[in-house]
Amino acid sequence: MAHTVVIFGASGDLTARKLIPALYRLFLRSRLPEQTKIVGVARSEFTDFSWREQLTQTIAEHAGDEYQAEKWMEFSNLLHYFVGDIKSPKDFSRLATRLSELEKNAPADRTYYISTMPQLYEAAVNQLGAAGMA
Repeated sequence: MAHTVVIFGASGDLTARKLIPALYRLFLRSRLPEQTKIVGVARSEFTDFSWREQLTQTIAEHAGDEYQAEKWMEFSNLLHYFVGDIKSPKDFSRLATRLSELEKNAPADRTYYISTMPQLYEAAVNQLGAAGMA
């Protein structure tokens, strides 16, 4: 079954320094489920390509000796980006559509990681529920 990891606050430092390197290490060890997608969500204006480029610049530093350019390129194909605001119901509706497209409308498990200020946790969870993604 497909698996999608959705990271809210994906343009932040925690994602670049900790989350993506940890997911990359799991990928190197074949510990990610098949058909995994990793979707970063934040207000910053990135595309899939520009987010991947930004992460490529930091991954070698934070993955240490485990960084392998060829494997990173393979892993980076799992990375997708969505511009959205946690406080916007319209953005969550668009996110639901985007996730369905990425998952090809097939069943998928999802993991939501809320890497934002604690004040936004409740809004994120409420928006997930309202958009039918909880």
